Amino acid sequence: MLEKLENLSELDKKILETAKEEFLENGFFKTNLDNIAFKLKIGKGTIYRHFGKKHTLFLSIVAYMLKQNWLSSKELISKELDFYRSFEILIENLITFNKETSRFFSAVFSEQVWNEILKAKKKDKQIKELMDFIMNCRKDAIEMIARIIDKGKREDSINKNINSQILGEIILITLNQFILSFFMEKRFNKIDYSIEEATKELKEFILRGIGYKNLV
Repeated sequence: MLEKLENLSELDKKILETAKEEFLENGFFKTNLDNIAFKLKIGKGTIYRHFGKKHTLFLSIVAYMLKQNWLSSKELISKELDFYRSFEILIENLITFNKETSRFFSAVFSEQVWNEILKAKKKDKQIKELMDFIMNCRKDAIEMIARIIDKGKREDSINKNINSQILGEIILITLNQFILSFFMEKRFNKIDYSIEEATKELKEFILRGIGYKNLV
């Protein structure tokens, strides 16, 4: 399944996009492949051949979103950039990714869905493969943040006594929770500042916390 995500056909992309909207509209348990096939004017068997059952299709959507963001971040940060610009790009990419996916996760994902997928994982190798990939993306993101922190230490532009690995995990959790909470608050309460303003404050808060020396 992961090999398939490397080289999606136009039909594959249409299936993922239509399924994503179907999950958003109906939730995980009420979504069925018949409706997706009907909207695409294809047979349900075509979806099975391309992505398997509903659990696999759902995880393929998540994996594809993660894969696109991870590759984009990796390409940008691998350039010969200083700590500040690498950190800035990282924050921008993670915020953009979370902005795009928070609606999906908040609408579809729940403890009940998670338990259902974990149960199915025991019997399905494709589900296990996709779950492992999703969890590895998180580890990769933490490693990437840690490498950027190490770059700041080498440049002597931040506090050298901080633990890069632990900080990488804290930053990832903070960003994920920040964006999810922001859009939940925006949905139910009036917020008089933009996501851009909030991101700028959060970025400066993190930089001050790690002792960035060139913060204006």
